[in-house]
Amino acid sequence: MEQRVLLAIILSLVVLFLFNYQQEKVKLQSKLNFQTVDNKELVDNPISKSKALDDSSISHETSEKFAILETENLHLEFSSLGGVLKNVVIKKYSQPLPLTNIISLSGFENKEFVLENITNESLAYVYEDRFIRINKNYKLADNNSIISTIHIKNFSKMSKDNSYTIENYKIDASRMDNSVNFFVEKHLLEYSIATREEVYRKNNAYSFSSKELKNKESIVQWIGFRNRYFCLLVKPEYSSKSYKINYINNKNLNINTTYLTSQENGTVNLSSLIFIGPQDFDLLKKYNSNFEEIVNFKVGSFMDYMAFGLIDNVAKIMLKIMKIFYKIFHNWGICIILLALGVYTITYPLTLKSMSSMKKMQSLQPEIKKIQEQNKNNPQKLNKEMVELYRKHKFNPFGGCLPVFLQMPLFVSLYQVLWRSFIFKNANFLWINDLSEPDRIFVLKNNLPIIGNELNLLPFLVTIIVFFQQRISLRNMVITDEAQASQQKLMANIFPFMIIFFFYKVASGLALYFLTFYFLSTLTQLRMSKVKLIN
Repeated sequence: MEQRVLLAIILSLVVLFLFNYQQEKVKLQSKLNFQTVDNKELVDNPISKSKALDDSSISHETSEKFAILETENLHLEFSSLGGVLKNVVIKKYSQPLPLTNIISLSGFENKEFVLENITNESLAYVYEDRFIRINKNYKLADNNSIISTIHIKNFSKMSKDNSYTIENYKIDASRMDNSVNFFVEKHLLEYSIATREEVYRKNNAYSFSSKELKNKESIVQWIGFRNRYFCLLVKPEYSSKSYKINYINNKNLNINTTYLTSQENGTVNLSSLIFIGPQDFDLLKKYNSNFEEIVNFKVGSFMDYMAFGLIDNVAKIMLKIMKIFYKIFHNWGICIILLALGVYTITYPLTLKSMSSMKKMQSLQPEIKKIQEQNKNNPQKLNKEMVELYRKHKFNPFGGCLPVFLQMPLFVSLYQVLWRSFIFKNANFLWINDLSEPDRIFVLKNNLPIIGNELNLLPFLVTIIVFFQQRISLRNMVITDEAQASQQKLMANIFPFMIIFFFYKVASGLALYFLTFYFLSTLTQLRMSKVKLIN
């Protein structure tokens, strides 16, 4: 692939790659210190202390107590204050979610609920005064889900027509600052609401403003939150009449649903299904609740427009193809290489056309230079003669760039799939232990410029391939202008180091893909360099 094509691809992805250039990913240390109260485990967690216990709205007379339920995959921490699911940690990956007050009944957030019962699979809270009794029950459904039920008994003799508001969760983005590589992954945080009409999404969910206030009448199917790999979804089993996105401050936001009912005997039941786990399309689909719709590969910026709005659809097709490969080869590294081969085969005609166009442009350089010198004081005649020259040789000056532009959906979709897909988490290939992380052949004692304290081999291999591409390009260039020749040589020397800069911290699966793709394009370029152009 010629230098201009490579440069166009790299520059088109620069916004995405910059998100990955950071120091070594901060590993979450989720060490939970347990204490036993009433013969049940209660958790004294730094996450809880920093946020829940420092809440100024909590009465100093109220002693907040915590109880836990655990599955093979989840650590769930509940609070007596409001009887809510307070903290969630995905145990296998030591991954907390920046969510709190999950399933909170509006108006009772700071009421102290009594823990009535707790087993290995369920727990029950109750709150009662002379007007109302609220029973909140939580029951584990499987390793990744829990069912919440709120039973409300109204003792008041007033009208039984009531509106109840459920706070499905509150985002507390300040929790993320010291628990993950916040700079790299904060743009991947997203909250969403699925209704019968649409799935409303808001990415960059780490800083909020009053512009996000939204109150819409619609039946809610689910409310979701996700980061790079994991998600939490709440499905109201009751018929919600509306939802509200409620701005609290720049670090906090909650999403509420409202249930309007005419109660019988002053009683109402509000149940919700809560899923917590990976953004695994097949796993989410098993719940028959359209949970899989939370998986979305759109970038959410001008890149979506540049890729004609096809990123999500193309990415999901690529993911399906790789899953087919996986059933045969049982290794995701091999699947990535096969995908690179497939994409290169599909885009080969466009790549060949781009290379041919650039090669033809090089052959016309002497004539272009001559026309420019003869008409340097006559721009109109210069343009006319250039058009005549292109017409005579049947040459389109945009022919080299258009094929790259048409490939944009593929390149951006590939980036998203290889960067965001949970299937690559902890997947190994050759010396690579985790295709979702840099390959890290070993860790250095001291930091070095650019590479930090880890040595990643794949970016260097990609750089070597690109270096040879530049040598081939220089050898085949016909440059009549000395200044241009110097510029091209300088670019040929700098460009490989740009590859190191952009690729050094990316997921090794992504680097493996580009290593394969660039290797194939280098072979094509070698072939093209031996082909004599026929005008």
